[in-house]
Amino acid sequence: MLWHELKLYADQMREPWMLAGDFNDIACSAEKKGGVAASARKCNIFVERINSCHLLDLGYVGTKFTWRGPLYHGGGRIFERLDRALCNDVWRLEFSKAFVRTLPRLEFSDHHPILIYPF
Repeated sequence: MLWHELKLYADQMREPWMLAGDFNDIACSAEKKGGVAASARKCNIFVERINSCHLLDLGYVGTKFTWRGPLYHGGGRIFERLDRALCNDVWRLEFSKAFVRTLPRLEFSDHHPILIYPF
């Protein structure tokens, strides 16, 4: 539902726009560490959805993984890059020096906050 609505919006948008947050998906296997291997099919679907909305991933500076799962027996965890910023090409051209920094995780959260620097 979210991606359907975003696609409708993206198809009409001619101005700069950007969205950021927890998409609860990864774009490739390198964005996951630990646990069962990432599903290439699910990664491809996520990338196709981003592309269908004509969005670009702003990348990141800092820690790659923005989420950590609970401790499993034996002390293992799953780490994933779930949080990201996406923008259209108009936004990227207007804010060509923009970047996303992954900040240190706060004790009460399983996510690292991300901060978008538009300059």
